[in-house]
Amino acid sequence: MNFFWAALLVTLAGAVSAPVLAANETLGASVATSGAGFDSSAATNWNGTPGIYSPASIVSGLPLPDGTQWNLGTAYWSGTSNGDASQYLTIMLADLVTISSIDLQADNNDSYNVAYWNGAAWQSLTTFGGAGGWGLDTRPTFTLASTVTTDQFKIAAVGGDGWYAVGQFTANSAAAAVPEPETYTMLLAGLGLIGAMIRRRKV
Repeated sequence: MNFFWAALLVTLAGAVSAPVLAANETLGASVATSGAGFDSSAATNWNGTPGIYSPASIVSGLPLPDGTQWNLGTAYWSGTSNGDASQYLTIMLADLVTISSIDLQADNNDSYNVAYWNGAAWQSLTTFGGAGGWGLDTRPTFTLASTVTTDQFKIAAVGGDGWYAVGQFTANSAAAAVPEPETYTMLLAGLGLIGAMIRRRKV
């Protein structure tokens, strides 16, 4: 292999070695509710004081601090202790996206199932179980065994104390590679070497 091709390979290697960043695909998505119990009366019935009911905030990309009271700045609802299939949140994206992982912040002592729309039916992704502590809790990230492509997600409570809340939901995809500064340096150096070789061949 001559010096020209070696320089070219160095340049290409530097360009493809850039890190891949995760992208929040649910940022600013539309949020809809289905079933009874999705309003401030759920909190009023819980402790006699209305909460801060805010379904749209669950896709803001700004999770509340863990430990925040379940009915303050969340999408919350009341239901049965084993969940109710007619009660759920739907997160609607503007376009189809390919997802590799999801994150959920929700009331600590409940379990929540997350499903995605495959174009014909809802398919379960995972169920986030209850956690310790009090108030909102961010569950560990769930990484999919293989990516899925969708434009809708559904979140439903499947167990707990009958008072449910979601503080934040994020569906993450693999974004385009973003080169680090060192990558640009390597790319420029490789192009310089190639340019030098071309000039030498013309002399």
